Amino acid sequence: MAVTVELRYASLPSLLRFVAVHYWFVVTDESGCHRWEIWQTKNAGGRSVGHLHCDLKPPDAGVGGGPMRTAAVFTGEEAIALKRVLEDA
Repeated sequence: MAVTVELRYASLPSLLRFVAVHYWFVVTDESGCHRWEIWQTKNAGGRSVGHLHCDLKPPDAGVGGGPMRTAAVFTGEEAIALKRVLEDA
């Protein structure tokens, strides 16, 4: 199976939705589908290194301000390079 990396985002809750959105990566490969993101709290759940979390939330879940959207899709060498950076953290 080829590696695909999607850059996804969703609006933040409350008044924050007017000034910011939350982005995360979703890496899909032969091992499954994993969500990588920076979260405001260290070690909030899932696998984490400080503020960097893997699988804190499901890949398609928003963050309280609206639905998830896809900003970009990476395949081939770009996807492999992004996956490597995330997994080596």
